[in-house]
Amino acid sequence: MDDPFSELESENDPIMVAARLRRARQAKGTENDEFALQNEQNEAETAAPSSRHESPTPPRGGGAGPVAAAATDQWRHAAGSPPPTPPSCSRRLSSQPRLGIMVLGKTGDGKSRLLNDILGGNVFTQKASLKSQTETIEERDGFWAPLRPYMEHKDTFGCFVRVFDTPGFADSEHRDEKFIPMIQDKILHLARHPPALHCLLVVFKITTTQEQIFHTLDILASLWPKALPSEAEEEAKEEDDVRVPQGGGFWQNVILVFTHADLGKEYRYRDNKLTLKTTVARNIASRYGLAANLPMAFISTLSHTCRLLKGDGNCDCQRGNRYHADARRRLYEQVWQRHAAPLRLTTPSNPSAIR
Repeated sequence: MDDPFSELESENDPIMVAARLRRARQAKGTENDEFALQNEQNEAETAAPSSRHESPTPPRGGGAGPVAAAATDQWRHAAGSPPPTPPSCSRRLSSQPRLGIMVLGKTGDGKSRLLNDILGGNVFTQKASLKSQTETIEERDGFWAPLRPYMEHKDTFGCFVRVFDTPGFADSEHRDEKFIPMIQDKILHLARHPPALHCLLVVFKITTTQEQIFHTLDILASLWPKALPSEAEEEAKEEDDVRVPQGGGFWQNVILVFTHADLGKEYRYRDNKLTLKTTVARNIASRYGLAANLPMAFISTLSHTCRLLKGDGNCDCQRGNRYHADARRRLYEQVWQRHAAPLRLTTPSNPSAIR
């Protein structure tokens, strides 16, 4: 049976823990044990906090702050708002190299909200609507501190970024003919000229079907000249690095981000997540001729509300902040891995081959 757990997936993700428990029961022939089924979710929930440190471990090599989280790190309370970007970071924005991130996806799947989460403020217009709220490609500079809203002493851990918000595909006014060429021109311009573009975050709701995912990725594939490999792909081939998806000149810079993976609602999307990480991931690789599955990140941009404040029990801020911090750490790890391999067009031997 194929293993759905990637090396960057937390060993303690409640959904993945539950999947392992289910698989273990099946191996023992106890998949119909009602007692085991009733306790599956409890085991998954309790496994996570008991088997890891008080705080998640940040990725190696990224950011200006410490690279290892200490057990004494303090979790913030949900009632407190995250501090503003440190003045030292603000002063250096104009001179620091930036990681280029562009978001793509269907209207209403949470692209602008994701970028606002990355930048730590309401920078881009966001609204639950079938009509794209973004009609031009907007860009902003900022400092991405993925753990800052959830943990103390993580204000300077992160990196400088330049983010690009794009109009959504398939909006209610059928403006793809206007928006898609605009997005293509921007991607190709960034691939030829600075500033560099390092990541294409393709955003979906976690409930998105495989057919809808294929439709969006087909649009993405059409944006890149098929006859032209990128410099990053050429380097990957020379190094024989099978961990980097290859086959389309830009796939090694693509990360699939699934939103609305909200804490406390795992029962609504747990089967979707398992299907995405196994069947859908394999089908994507097969459809686009990739040597490896595209990386996936699962995230919730819904703010956690403390149960104590709601009068619904004891404070659960540590649990909520750990969940959000882990999700953002995984996304940050995936993005940071590409900081040395920006999207670049190579010079074709036959320019007419580029469509």
